[in-house]
Amino acid sequence: MRRAIACLSLLCAATVLRAQPRAQIGDGVKHARASIDAISSSGTRARLLVTLAVDSGWHVSWRNPGETGLPTRLSWSLPQGVRVLNETWPVPVIAHTSVGATHTLEGNVPWLVEFAVDSATKVDRLVNLTMRYGICRNVCIPEQLTVQGVLPGQRAPRLTSIAPTLRTRLSVDAGVIGARRISRTELCLARAPLSTAGALPEVIADSGLGLDAAMPLRRRVSARNHVFVMNIPAAAPLPRDTRVLFVRDVSGAFARLDFARGAVGCTTR
Repeated sequence: MRRAIACLSLLCAATVLRAQPRAQIGDGVKHARASIDAISSSGTRARLLVTLAVDSGWHVSWRNPGETGLPTRLSWSLPQGVRVLNETWPVPVIAHTSVGATHTLEGNVPWLVEFAVDSATKVDRLVNLTMRYGICRNVCIPEQLTVQGVLPGQRAPRLTSIAPTLRTRLSVDAGVIGARRISRTELCLARAPLSTAGALPEVIADSGLGLDAAMPLRRRVSARNHVFVMNIPAAAPLPRDTRVLFVRDVSGAFARLDFARGAVGCTTR
């Protein structure tokens, strides 16, 4: 009888987890809604797609908002044994306006998040995400919402595929790029990850460079090769794991700058 009661309790708990609606909570949430869908689950890895649907005529900012706007922040509340491995962010639109450069997101905005799970399980688990952002039109209004999703277990998980229109909005990983500071106000990069056949991409500092606005790249040609140079503030620190996002049109690629790696062609002045 005890075993029967215990099994029935577990079955009810699993049923509740599968039946949980995507609750959305927040004070003053008027201009955006969020959802979480399971994309993949295999062994000790799982991926969820977060989509923020922003009302027409409004926008939110990237995590580096530029010279105006409020940064978007994602904060997870996870069950024991689960942790975030990686967040793939959407590519922002860069606009150079009379009040400065902005890095904005509008429409259906995706994040692809990969989780590590300490041990595989057949039971679905609930996760909670709190999103903080500024929703902007003529002015920016701070908003916050909490959305609930399900981290699928291994028993016939219900999975969703990423729509092509959302997938194209996600940034890609460009790996490591050799970099060198060649003057107090110039940073030299050994390569640029996006196509450089036409206009060069702009660079947004993820953290550490002390740059608010996206910075344009310049091509510098030497006798044997060419490199790419961008301006930086004279006092900008260059931490070991500086990450930047290259943006060209609607495409974006993240890269980690390695200042120990040789950057051929990058010579100091």
